[in-house]
Amino acid sequence: MPPRARSQRGFALTLLVLLAGLALTAMLAGYLHRQYSQQALAQALRANSEAQLRAWTGAELLRAYLQKLPASERDSLTDKGARLRLDGGLASGIRLSLLPRARGSDLARATVTGLADGATATLDLVFRLQSSPAAPAQAPIQLSGGLRTSGDITVNGAGNAVLLVDGAVDSTGSLNGVEAIRATGEVRFNGAPPADGRLTLWSNGDIHVGSGDFLELRSQGDIDMGPGSRVGKAWANGALSSRGDLLETAWAHRASSLGGSVAVPREILLGGDLASASSAWIERLRILGKLTLRGDAKIRDGVVRGGSNHSPESPNVNVRVDPALTLSLPLVEPVRATRPHIDANDYRDQANYRVFWSADGAQPWQRIRVEVRHIHGMPDGVYRLGRSSADPKRNYLCQTLAADAEQCRPPAYRICDSDGNNGCLGDSAPSEWQLKTATGRPDQQEISPGVWFFEGNVKLYGHLRATLLASGDAVTSGDTLIWSLAASGPAAVCNNAAFPDRHPLNHCAADRNAFLDAHAALRSIALLAGSGSAAGPYRGGDIHLGAYSRVVGAVLAGNTLKTDGSSHIRGRVASALQRYIGKPPPADIANTLGAETVIDVSDLPPDADGGAGNGSGSTSVKLLWSRYR
Repeated sequence: MPPRARSQRGFALTLLVLLAGLALTAMLAGYLHRQYSQQALAQALRANSEAQLRAWTGAELLRAYLQKLPASERDSLTDKGARLRLDGGLASGIRLSLLPRARGSDLARATVTGLADGATATLDLVFRLQSSPAAPAQAPIQLSGGLRTSGDITVNGAGNAVLLVDGAVDSTGSLNGVEAIRATGEVRFNGAPPADGRLTLWSNGDIHVGSGDFLELRSQGDIDMGPGSRVGKAWANGALSSRGDLLETAWAHRASSLGGSVAVPREILLGGDLASASSAWIERLRILGKLTLRGDAKIRDGVVRGGSNHSPESPNVNVRVDPALTLSLPLVEPVRATRPHIDANDYRDQANYRVFWSADGAQPWQRIRVEVRHIHGMPDGVYRLGRSSADPKRNYLCQTLAADAEQCRPPAYRICDSDGNNGCLGDSAPSEWQLKTATGRPDQQEISPGVWFFEGNVKLYGHLRATLLASGDAVTSGDTLIWSLAASGPAAVCNNAAFPDRHPLNHCAADRNAFLDAHAALRSIALLAGSGSAAGPYRGGDIHLGAYSRVVGAVLAGNTLKTDGSSHIRGRVASALQRYIGKPPPADIANTLGAETVIDVSDLPPDADGGAGNGSGSTSVKLLWSRYR
C-alpha cells in the first residue's frame, strides 16, 4: 500500500476514535445532567414540602396559642396585630404575622410563612374568635363567705330557688320561695321558713332550727330542732335533738334526745342512745344503744340492742331487746361549693367605655378620661369630658378641649344625660366614681348603651341600660334601675332613639336588629365588681345594693354582697370572697340580704351565668379559611 494511503487510513481511524469518545462523553454528560436535574427536582420538592409542612405547623401553633390566651390578652393582641417569633428546631423556620382586626369583628387574619432550604410557602388564614364563659357557677345563687338574712327575703325560681353558701348561714325574719339552703358551715335558722313546708337545709356543720315547717334537714354534725318545729326528715352524722311537734323520719349516728310532745309517725333509727321524754306516739324505733324513757311514753314498735329502762307492764310501750340488732345508716354527704371566679379584668378589653383618671388636669373633672372602643360613629381612642357649644351640661366626649378647658372642640359625642351641669361623671373624685343620670324618666335611655368599665369604685344613680363593671367596689343609691345589655334587648342597645348613632359594634349585628353570637355571657351581666392581677392582691369586689334598687341581669361580687331596703334582682347572684384567698376567712358572716330583698332566678337563659364560673373562661378559635399565596 502506498505511504499516502496508509497515512489517510490512520487519520480516519484516529478521527473515528475521537468521535466515539466525544459521543461517549456527551452520553455521560447527558446522563450526569439528567441525574443532577432529578436530584435538584427531588431536593426542590422536598424543600417545598418541608416549607408547606412548616407553614401548616405554624398555623396550628398560632391557633393553639390564641386559644390558650385569656380573652382579654387575645383581644388586645389581635386588635393591634403583631409579629410573633418562634425559636428553636422546626419553629426557627416559621414566620407568624397577625393583622390588625376590624372593629367589632370576631374574625382574626394572619399570614404564616414556612422556610426550608431556600423554599418558602405562605398561607393566608382567617380565624373565628369566640370567648366562652367560665364553667357555670354551681347554683343560680352562690355566695362565698357565709350568709345572714333578715327582714322579708323572697326567691322566685321554679327549680332554681337554691342558695349555695360557702360558709355559715344565720337566718332570721321570713324566707319565702326558697327550696333549699346548702352550706359548708353551720346553719342557724330562727326565722319563718316558707309556708309550703318545702325547705331543705343541708350543712357540713351543725343545724339549729326554731319553729316552722321543714321538708328535710341534713347535717354532717348535729341537728337541734326547737319548739314548734315540724320536720319531714332529719338525717345527721352526729346527734339529733328535738323539742318540736313533729319529726316524721330521723336517722342519726350518735346519742340523741326527744322532748316535749314530738311525734314520730314513721321511724327513728339511731346508732347511739336515745333519751325520750315525749308523750306523743313513736311509730317505729330501732337503736343500737340504750333507750331511756321518761314520762308517758308511747312506742308502737321498738327494738333496741343496748337495753331499755321501760317497765314491761307499760301499756303503750312495745319495745324488745335484741343484742344482735344491726342497722345500715348512710352518712350525709358533704356540701361542695367551689369558689366562683369573678374578675372585671377578664372583660377590660371588651369594654366599650373604660373610665379612668389621668394626672393631667387642674380640676378633678378635667382629669377624667374615657377610652372608647368598638362604638359606631366614634373613632377608637382616649377622650376627655366636656360641654358642647349647644349644651352647658358636661356630658360629652371629645379628643381635645377648647381654650377655656370647658367646651369640646368639635366633634363632641354625647354619652349620657344628667340633671345638673356638672354632668353624669362630673362629681367624681380620683378612683371614686359617681355616675349620676337624669331622674324621673324610667323609660328613657340615659347613658350610651354598651359595656362600661370603671377603674376604681363606683356609685350608681339613675336608670341605666348597660353592662357595668368596676375594678373596685360598686354601690347603688335609692331608686336605681339597671338593665344588662341582654335584658335591654337589641332594640334598646342597637337602635336606641336617645343615642341613634351610638351602638356597640362588638355586640350588635350588622342590621342592628339582633345581637352577635359572641360575648353573650358578658351581655347577661348587669353589675360586676372586683379585679385581680398577677402583680398584686385582689381588690374591691364589694357590691351594696341600696334601698329601692332594681337590677335585671347577673349581679356578680368578687368579694361580698349586701342588700338593703327594697332591693330586687332578676338574674344570677354570686359572691366570691376573693380578697381572702390565701388568708384566714373573716370573723363574721360576709354577705347579708336584708329588709325586703327579692331575687328572681326563674326562666334564666342558658348564657345567664355572666362569667361567674369556676376558674377563668376559655377561648374558642376555629380556622375558617386558608389559601396559599
